[in-house]
Amino acid sequence: PFIDPNSRPATMADRHGTMKGLLLLTSLLHPLQAVSSSSSSSAVASSSPPQPLPAETCGAAEGMSCQSPPPLPSQSLPSSSSWRLGELAHTRVNKALNLKPIDRRKASELTKEEFIREYHMKDIPVIITNYTDGWAVRKWNLDRLQERCGSYRLSILERLPRALAQLRGAERENINEELVRTYNITLDAVLAEMGKQRPLSDFIEHFREETRKLKALNAQRSPEDSAARVPSFLHIAHYAWPMEIHDKAILTACTEMFSELVYPKYIPRLPVERMQMWDKFLHPRMFAAPAGSRAYPSHRHGQDEHSMLLILQGSKHYVNWRWDQAEYLYELQLTAQTETGDRAYMANPFAEDVETTQPLLLKAEGWEGVAEEGDLLYVPRGIHIVENPEAVLAVGFVHQLNEKQPWPYEKVFESLNGQDDILTRDLLRKVACANLKSDQRQKTKEDVRWLVKDVLRAEPCNILID
Repeated sequence: PFIDPNSRPATMADRHGTMKGLLLLTSLLHPLQAVSSSSSSSAVASSSPPQPLPAETCGAAEGMSCQSPPPLPSQSLPSSSSWRLGELAHTRVNKALNLKPIDRRKASELTKEEFIREYHMKDIPVIITNYTDGWAVRKWNLDRLQERCGSYRLSILERLPRALAQLRGAERENINEELVRTYNITLDAVLAEMGKQRPLSDFIEHFREETRKLKALNAQRSPEDSAARVPSFLHIAHYAWPMEIHDKAILTACTEMFSELVYPKYIPRLPVERMQMWDKFLHPRMFAAPAGSRAYPSHRHGQDEHSMLLILQGSKHYVNWRWDQAEYLYELQLTAQTETGDRAYMANPFAEDVETTQPLLLKAEGWEGVAEEGDLLYVPRGIHIVENPEAVLAVGFVHQLNEKQPWPYEKVFESLNGQDDILTRDLLRKVACANLKSDQRQKTKEDVRWLVKDVLRAEPCNILID
């Protein structure tokens, strides 16, 4: 997303935006009320090249210096209580399900070796507590993000508007009716909003307003009236709104925040000389959303990857199943797939009527837990779904295992030896400078100069950059 498509290879594809577009195309045939396991789609999400960093934020694509935008003027921001909804019925997992509680481990008692042996190697989630106490990045929340980086401009899910725009006839009307009924917004309005590039502060105001609306709506309903939950997530259109910032490179959204991020010691990383400076691995992602939202239905990433989420504000209610439980999760049989082969499922563990609407889900074995402010949530490869009980800001660190960078599990222990926490900007600088040593092409020199000197504001590499 921050790479100039005309000069730099697109190495960080927005797979999630594509998946969301494809899922929405199946909405007519796959509301949650109908637990059919087969579907067809009349439209295919179109692809587009990743967009360069907006000119308002950085002119590096034109060879100009990448300047951080000035912070917004100080203003009186609402208290953190304005981000909370209070307890909602659908933020509780159905007790009839076969889900184990996710282990909560104190960082002082969980060594890197034990983490690899008991969780990473076994694809089991874990919540690590008290690990980030004292970290500078912990002071970041949505209010500070708005104050310090609100002028950065972002767009979201670039491919989704094109995919939704292709809908015709009954499919389009089905989504439109559900959006109007649940959110009082038309599909045309959703398309218009998602297609805009806007300041980060506008997204945060959107989160605040949607949290306020949802809080008011749920306050009006009877606690016994489960059918009146807003939204019910019984229809896939409920994942189209409100807007969220999902899987965006923090370097493009807030350079100041990026400069304070620490890459956790628990995440295996390749030797510096084996990494590339544009790998997603080196670019932590931003996740921000209003209360009561879910970015996607249950899903499995097509790439073999593990990740960790650092919760800076709010909480995330997380449910995970291993891949071999897919037969119980009502997979969507899409006629088109994302470029990385993501798969989606209609399993909704937060539903109160699982016994009648999703009987197969009762057989699925998995884990569930709530990651709170300051927690590190380990997300292993597998199938998962996440709900945000309150407005949330989180950072995602990704560890990929793929054919481009083979790193077999037997090498994981070796990769952790002697590695501790490191500022993400320092790790990225080391990799960029290592790339320069191994590749003296002019394009590589330009990339390194832009990233190290102009973006990271770090001392240039020892090697001369003309």
